Amino acid sequence: MKSHTSFRYILIPMMITKSNVLFARGGGGFGFSGFHGGYGGGFGRSFYYMRYLRGGGDWTWFMIGGYAILGFFLVLIIRYCIRMYSVHKKEGQTTQILEQICETDSFWNVENMKTLASDLFYKMQVAWEKNELERIKSELTPELAVQLQEILDEMKSRKEINMLNHVRIEEVKILGCEDYTDNNKDRFTAYIFGTIQDYTIDEETEEVIQNVRKRFTEFEDFYHFIRVNNKWLLEDITNQVGLRKILKSPIYSEELI
Repeated sequence: MKSHTSFRYILIPMMITKSNVLFARGGGGFGFSGFHGGYGGGFGRSFYYMRYLRGGGDWTWFMIGGYAILGFFLVLIIRYCIRMYSVHKKEGQTTQILEQICETDSFWNVENMKTLASDLFYKMQVAWEKNELERIKSELTPELAVQLQEILDEMKSRKEINMLNHVRIEEVKILGCEDYTDNNKDRFTAYIFGTIQDYTIDEETEEVIQNVRKRFTEFEDFYHFIRVNNKWLLEDITNQVGLRKILKSPIYSEELI
């Protein structure tokens, strides 16, 4: 289960007033006419520039739009880097704890946990699309099975089918664990990232009613597992994982305190 906005900034006049940077047009080209300190003459040039803006310099608005777009993508890149660093750091902290736990309890094998999460994710997509939750019910907690079936039944009453095609997992990381002396309280969180073609159709008309263009999208899910009678069961699913949830995912071992 999976469950651009254009900008116009008018910040340049203020920047020009402070830095006295001039854009000069001449000789068929564009360039900076200079950077000057102090107030002598600077205000006049800035005032002239602001008048030029109001007068309608098409090339100026083009540059403003370009800087706005550049700034937008720069923010996205910075956020992506912070996110990836946080995921990498969280994975390292979790793996370090799991390696210690696994020395006395092999049930905490990291690679086995990743494989479990990956396999169940693929199974979930098929069971969800075909509304055949029974095929994976033994791998879910009873509470989660009831919740998911209720959603599927509601979709069925509206004659909707959620189509999930070309599912591709790009990475699976264990980003949280809770180890207790009572094994039936043990939990871990798997971070699953990849791409999918996710859209919804009307069962009768086969008309696409959500994601009409059938675009491929990225997914970031948390699969939360709990240990029940020495078997990992899927306890909950978090779609669209945010940075805060990544950072707050618990790492704990009662045995190592």
